[in-house]
Amino acid sequence: MLLFFLTVAGSVWAQSSIDESRASSEAQSDVPSEAQSDVPSEDPSSPPDAADTTPGTDELPSGSSQEPSRGFLEIGLHASEGVDTNPAGILGSSSQLSSLTHLFGSLDLLKIRPRSQTAVDYLGGGTFWEGTATSGHYNQQQLGVRERIRWSRGQLNVRDSFQYFGEGDLARPSVAGSGGNDSLTADSGDPPSEVSHQAYITHVSMADLGEALTRRSSANVGVSYSLTNYLGNGESSFDSRQASAIAGFYHQLGRRDSVGISYRFQNLEFPNSSAGHLFANSTMFIFHRTISARMDFLVGAGPELVTTGGGKGPGTTQLNATAQASLLYGWKRSGVSLAYNRLVTSGADVYAGATSDIVSASAYREIFRSWRATVNGGYARATGINLISATIPGSSYRYVFASTTIRHRFGSALSGFASYQFNNENFGNCSGQSNCTAQTRQQSVLIGLDWYLRRVPLD
Repeated sequence: MLLFFLTVAGSVWAQSSIDESRASSEAQSDVPSEAQSDVPSEDPSSPPDAADTTPGTDELPSGSSQEPSRGFLEIGLHASEGVDTNPAGILGSSSQLSSLTHLFGSLDLLKIRPRSQTAVDYLGGGTFWEGTATSGHYNQQQLGVRERIRWSRGQLNVRDSFQYFGEGDLARPSVAGSGGNDSLTADSGDPPSEVSHQAYITHVSMADLGEALTRRSSANVGVSYSLTNYLGNGESSFDSRQASAIAGFYHQLGRRDSVGISYRFQNLEFPNSSAGHLFANSTMFIFHRTISARMDFLVGAGPELVTTGGGKGPGTTQLNATAQASLLYGWKRSGVSLAYNRLVTSGADVYAGATSDIVSASAYREIFRSWRATVNGGYARATGINLISATIPGSSYRYVFASTTIRHRFGSALSGFASYQFNNENFGNCSGQSNCTAQTRQQSVLIGLDWYLRRVPLD
């Protein structure tokens, strides 16, 4: 799922900047904030991601310049138990059931000052499974830091996140089951028979600055740097380094309509491989309309020039299209969101650079006062830009997921949930290989508890 979160960074920057422009005008939208997420991340197998790296989605509580400073520390314990049809990520479908246990702990620190907020989030724990044929475990550590500074006409956001995913001693669950890695790797051999995790680390740093120029116009600039290192030995994968910059200008035409233009630059490198590097320059024209007090619509599109070089093969130049669209609708106790993004990504470890199409849908419903139901679904397709690809059985990459969760809050500190999730990864055809299956499927059912200890005031 890291593919979903890391690849929409530029497009979300553009959307959040239009929202800032609208906030400086008379027209205000009361679409519930819970309905404004492009890709909802409620994964019951683990608590909320402490290292969320998607700009614009980590809203901190807002405060006025007259409010006194305050802060608190909160500790959480998260546990779930269930069954999984394919925790080891074996290619193909599996009818064998394995027990699945998730144990996590979280630590959240929040400091709110009159014109700034600081948040530090930590998440750590592990997953264990036991089946008739395989058993194993893996561990996960995440650390995120966010800082927001506001003034009368703008704000500065700085974010930094680090994630470590360590493989267990035996078979590992596939990427679709963990909800945390965009790695798709396979053991060497002809043909590979298993697509499994290997240990990896990711580090993302970003900063964006937004400023209201006039009552109806605003501008923003942002920079980011990210790296992914795969620590396994003997498995084909692509380490990546990405530096990005984006700048945009936005203007409100009236009470309901806004337009904007943004420019984005990406530099992708793939060390420890012969893939070389990739440069992407794109321009997007954006239109945003508040259809009603409960419905928002945004669409954007533009050209994208991609050049590659420095690898074994000859360099290439491609003229592609980049695009984004979203539709948000919110009721008093429910909401629906649809989103589409097309942009250059690192390639989900399958390719040394790819053009990715990402579609997501989400709906939630508050049932009574303490019950909440959520349905999520998504589709991602990666098309390689370079000819070099990882050693996988197929020739392309597509990922589909669907999940539903029912959550009940027992009090201010304790909540429980029951969930079902389906994942399918498809690598296309096997190019004439015999005894080759180019997809992996997984289904899981979980029941769990989230318990937050009493908040500890810091002032």
